[in-house]
Amino acid sequence: SSLSGGQNQRTAIARTLAMKPEIILLDEPTSSLDPIMQGEVEAVIKKLAGDGHTMIIVSHEMELIESSCNRVIFFNNGGIFEEGPTAKILLDPVRDETRRFVKALKVLEYSVESKDFDFIGSQTLLNEFVYKNSIPKDIHERLISIMEEFYQMIIIQPKVANKMKMTFEYNKNEKSVDATIRFTGPEFDEDNPYYVFSWPIIQHRSSEVGIIREPVGEYTNTIKLKVASREK
Repeated sequence: SSLSGGQNQRTAIARTLAMKPEIILLDEPTSSLDPIMQGEVEAVIKKLAGDGHTMIIVSHEMELIESSCNRVIFFNNGGIFEEGPTAKILLDPVRDETRRFVKALKVLEYSVESKDFDFIGSQTLLNEFVYKNSIPKDIHERLISIMEEFYQMIIIQPKVANKMKMTFEYNKNEKSVDATIRFTGPEFDEDNPYYVFSWPIIQHRSSEVGIIREPVGEYTNTIKLKVASREK
């Protein structure tokens, strides 16, 4: 009863090792521990891995997985989404769900199905997304402007498009938002008169801009943006 959480965890590992098992199972071994205790338990696990013990670890701690494991399986919705060598899964995953999980990205998706969309509702969703994730004010202001200009450029203009999907991914560590905007209609042309006002504003508000001219499902155009905080 006098042991701390970290000491109890190490004691549990010691009891397991006393039985000389072929495989050690660890379920969230560093959960509910303060940073010091967490570090001590991680050190024990790393040593076991270095000594050649076979372990199956369930964990949300990317640092522990990166330092101790040589193969990763990502589960989602009750099934295996992706698996492979640790470096491959953590640095270059195939599926968006895996990438968002390992990078701890916060995601907002919003679709416009017609020109009679809920403009106020979309702004409210973006404002809630910013508030819940403590996104810097300067990013918020630029995202609002970018969203409005895309509506003006793609949806409101006649003979351009009537469907658009916007995806925002916030990376807290980098203080940046990666945005993917997909829309229907003819191939995007920066020199189109319909874009002469909005497109330069979008470029100015963004830190990076890229255009992908390959269709994805019903969407014929994809524009990728990065909006990084300018606050010091």
